[in-house]
Amino acid sequence: MGETGGRAATVVVAEDNFLTSHLIVATLEKAGYHAEAGRDGDIVSRLVAKLEPRVLVINLNLSRPSGMELLRTLRPHASGMRVVAFLAPGQADMKPQAVGLGADVFFEPPFDPDALIREVARLVGE
Repeated sequence: MGETGGRAATVVVAEDNFLTSHLIVATLEKAGYHAEAGRDGDIVSRLVAKLEPRVLVINLNLSRPSGMELLRTLRPHASGMRVVAFLAPGQADMKPQAVGLGADVFFEPPFDPDALIREVARLVGE
């Protein structure tokens, strides 16, 4: 798992909570993916441009800019990138807008590492 065409699929993680970011990256790397994280929109934008990831895992409550604004900015430059979006409980009303910006899958806390790996594998076509 984690490989496409003999090389590890790349995943960029947009998460401003250090512990959550570290857990997501470690989970993805253990499953065989190349994962890198950014804690704000500027860093994530640079990572997406540099790495051209297959999947973006994004916290829609990201600050500077918001996760929704970051999706809006990234989408025109990364049309093939699939998106896993994390929502806080009670934010289901954000889903339609996020889908319109390219979100494919949604998660709410608590974080389930196995479910994340299954969805990332499905999105990269494994």
